[in-house]
Amino acid sequence: MADFGGVKSVEYDREQTYAGDVCYLRVDDVEGTVVTGEIVNEPIMGLIFDEGFEGTNAYGYAKAVDDARAVIFWTHDHPVPAELMYLCNLEAGDAVAVRADMTPSRLYQQ
Repeated sequence: MADFGGVKSVEYDREQTYAGDVCYLRVDDVEGTVVTGEIVNEPIMGLIFDEGFEGTNAYGYAKAVDDARAVIFWTHDHPVPAELMYLCNLEAGDAVAVRADMTPSRLYQQ
C-alpha cells in the first residue's frame, strides 16, 4: 500500500491538539458600528467541538485538516480588535467588558 506522503503514520487526537484556551470577542449587542461585549479567555474545545476525536492514517489526517479549518473559521468570526489585544492576558474563564466602535482606530475599553 502506498504511503501518500506519510499519511499512513498520522495519529490525530483532537483533545490533545486543542487543549489550550482562546481569547475572543463575545458580542452581546451591536448598534451601528458600536459593539458591546466581553473579551473572554476560554478553552477552545467546548467552543468549537462537541466531542473529542482520535484517528489515524488518512482518516485522522482528513479530520485534523477539517478541524484546523473549523478553528480558523471560528477564530476569524470572533476577532479581538488589535487595539484590545492587551486584554487577552486573562486567566482561563475570566472576561473583561468592552464597548468598541469598530470604525478603524476608534476603540476603547468600557
